[in-house]
Amino acid sequence: MKQFFSLLIGLAIACSAFSQVAIGVQGTGNLSDANLDATDFFALSKKARVMPGAGIVADITVNPGLLIRTGLNYQQNGITLKATLPGLPGEIDEIRTEAKLNLHYVQLPVNVLYSTKGSTKFFVGGGPYVSFAVSGKSKMEST
Repeated sequence: MKQFFSLLIGLAIACSAFSQVAIGVQGTGNLSDANLDATDFFALSKKARVMPGAGIVADITVNPGLLIRTGLNYQQNGITLKATLPGLPGEIDEIRTEAKLNLHYVQLPVNVLYSTKGSTKFFVGGGPYVSFAVSGKSKMEST
């Protein structure tokens, strides 16, 4: 992992020597969801959550229409689950549970973007990213 970061820093320094580098900040959002397999024993519903994020971004211009965008982002993911479990006959009708899960990540994307020239800027691109889980928190309430 140390070698990967050393290579990435070296590549950024080498590219900056031959090209123009622009650094900025960005705000992001994430519609977080999950795929769940539930049995017929209980009714399970899930709700996607909009989670915020932010980061530092660097655009490295390779030529006038091509650039590499990388950075370091903090991103949150999460989901809300609601379940209804059958209770004990004669004692409890049902048990309702709500759980919230929050996960925190640091992401390092490397995207290649193509940008048009002229007064109206339009760009398209894509690429991989590496993500490291930093922390997580879950909260559950039952009635």
